[in-house]
Amino acid sequence: TVENAIFKAATRPVRRIRDEYILSQTYDFYARGRLSEIQAVNAPSNQFQGLPRNFEEFVEVNTDHMRESLIGVMGRCGYREGQKILGDYNLESINMIMGQADLVVPKHKNGIIVEIKVSAAVKGVDLRDTGNCKNLLQVLAYVALGRHGMIQLTVRWAMLINPLTQAHEIYDLDTWSYKDSREFLDVLEELKGRS
Repeated sequence: TVENAIFKAATRPVRRIRDEYILSQTYDFYARGRLSEIQAVNAPSNQFQGLPRNFEEFVEVNTDHMRESLIGVMGRCGYREGQKILGDYNLESINMIMGQADLVVPKHKNGIIVEIKVSAAVKGVDLRDTGNCKNLLQVLAYVALGRHGMIQLTVRWAMLINPLTQAHEIYDLDTWSYKDSREFLDVLEELKGRS
């Protein structure tokens, strides 16, 4: 089945985005040995990863929609269009645990930290990576680094958002004490020390 999907994609006279996706992930598998990426050949037709041909067209078509989604969700936390937003905001601890938040509104009276997770998720709960909650833990790690790390960041709100589907979750950090986030960072430091 996999072989047939690859040959069909490679020999199609006019390749679709799905075909380019299959071929790019197949190349990634053979060139780099990434076994997990070979699942691409069975991806649903409306999903893809990597940078296939026509990716720029996909971005152009969706950019306005994604921007509106982000501004709409951030507006629920008091953000107003025109306020300064910082992208790829660096965070680090004294012992060099580092992170990079996708978006931060640092000057907002309540502060917002945004982690963007583009995926097939259409429900906010799925953005957490249901079960192991790795995306939620990532956001909480960034908050802890901002509160107790070398680069101070004051935020009240944290969120996960998929701007393609508008799935999102918003977390009020007033419910997460400084003591709790300090303990969270201490655990990260201990884990780093063990590795």
